Amino acid sequence: MRKLAILLMISVALVLIISTTGCERVEEIISGSTPTLSPECVSVTESIAGANRPAGVFFTNTVTLNVPDHFTSIVMTLDCEGTNPIGIDDEARVTITSPSGQEQVATINENDAFGGSIGEQWVLSSVIDFEPGLNQIKVELVNVYAPPGSNSASSPIYIVVLPP
Repeated sequence: MRKLAILLMISVALVLIISTTGCERVEEIISGSTPTLSPECVSVTESIAGANRPAGVFFTNTVTLNVPDHFTSIVMTLDCEGTNPIGIDDEARVTITSPSGQEQVATINENDAFGGSIGEQWVLSSVIDFEPGLNQIKVELVNVYAPPGSNSASSPIYIVVLPP
């Protein structure tokens, strides 16, 4: 009877592990291998098609990003892989409110009227000092050069924490 109870507890534990961590993690646990760290990733927006818009903010979204104690960098990318820079016509204004309440503002992916890059293009942690914990990130996409014939658009945008 005792062996049956132990088997039942092991089965329940495995079901809980699979349901909360996925099959790949169970294989890592069973094999004793070191788990692969996956980056923290939040979606800001899907693609926004190009359109003639007046000057000003044409998209706003606020997301929460959990920043660990240690990371390599925090980037704005096309996907959760964290390897492909974003593309915005004209720029993103990013406002970070850290867990301590400190607010920082930066411009990312800024370009001149001819498409030339100005400043930091995608590594958010190069222009913002992130604190560990939950950070509120407000992203505003801005059409700067208007009118005439002003275009505004965006690639998909994800904010990704790359692990050490």
